[in-house]
Amino acid sequence: MTADAQRVIAAPDALRFLLRAGNLLAASLDYEQTLRQVAQLAVPEFADWCGVYIDEGGGATREVSSGLDDAELETMVMEIRRRRREQGGSETLQVMASREAILRSDLSSYVPPDAPAEQFPALQRLAARS
Repeated sequence: MTADAQRVIAAPDALRFLLRAGNLLAASLDYEQTLRQVAQLAVPEFADWCGVYIDEGGGATREVSSGLDDAELETMVMEIRRRRREQGGSETLQVMASREAILRSDLSSYVPPDAPAEQFPALQRLAARS
C-alpha cells in the first residue's frame, strides 16, 4: 500500500470477504447468478451498489447488478449506464479500454451530463458518494 492510499478494509475483514467470495465462485456453474451474488457480497462492505459489466464477445454485452432496495432507482441507474455506454461517455468502457481504474471520490453533487432533468430528484435520493 502506498503512503497516500487509504485502507478500505482491515486485513482480517478482507480475508473473510475473499473466503466468502471464493465459496460463492465455487458453488455454482451459473456465472450470471454467481456474479450477481459476488456483486451483492460487495454491498455494503465496499459499496452501496455494484454493477458487473460482461463482455460476452462478438459485440454481445450485458450487466449484472447487486440491486438496489428502490426499484425505481435500480431501473434509472441501469438505464443511465446503458445510455452512457451507447453514447461513448461511459467510465466502464474507459476502464475496459485503458485497464486503469477511475475513482471519483465525491459524487454527492454529481449529475451525469446527459441525465434528463426529471431524473435529478431520484439521483439526489440515490446519494452516491464515490
